Amino acid sequence: MFKRILVPLDGSFRAEQAVPMAARIARGSGGSIHLVRVVNPLYDYSMGWAPGVMITEQIMDAEMTEADEYVKKMATSPLLRGIETSSEVTFALGPVAQRIIEAAEAYKADLIVLCSHGRTGLTRWALGSIAHALVHHSTFPLLVLRQNKDMPSHVRVAMVRPLSAFTTLAERALRSAANVNAR
Repeated sequence: MFKRILVPLDGSFRAEQAVPMAARIARGSGGSIHLVRVVNPLYDYSMGWAPGVMITEQIMDAEMTEADEYVKKMATSPLLRGIETSSEVTFALGPVAQRIIEAAEAYKADLIVLCSHGRTGLTRWALGSIAHALVHHSTFPLLVLRQNKDMPSHVRVAMVRPLSAFTTLAERALRSAANVNAR
């Protein structure tokens, strides 16, 4: 079972929807949760040549302070009551997914639980997809909750056929997630 669960948060309601599932997994396995918020600067693509960072030290300090308050508030959420919870705010000048992987390595995570924002087309190209990057570059098991209209407060898993996955890490994550609902 997963004992050390990392949940990356970006400040959005959608990202926060990973917390209840992570809490269920942690409760089911007697595990802990580490919340991570990665702050990265805005880029200016208006000149058309090379992107330039549009951020001052004052803005960065304000962003880091706001992010720190946010993850601390999330860590004390009633959803996480009784679960050992820690939080971290980190800065990324480059890819956010890489910084999440580094946080998972430092925390010695067994699982990363996150929500996909479900971006497609031009929006995905312009903003990128952290979930997509993690799926392709992470060596940690991932549980990616997909975008839908309503995120259920509980998830029921019906095993109508044997579970199969492309990798043993993915299969391990799916089996553990299925076991959470059986409790």
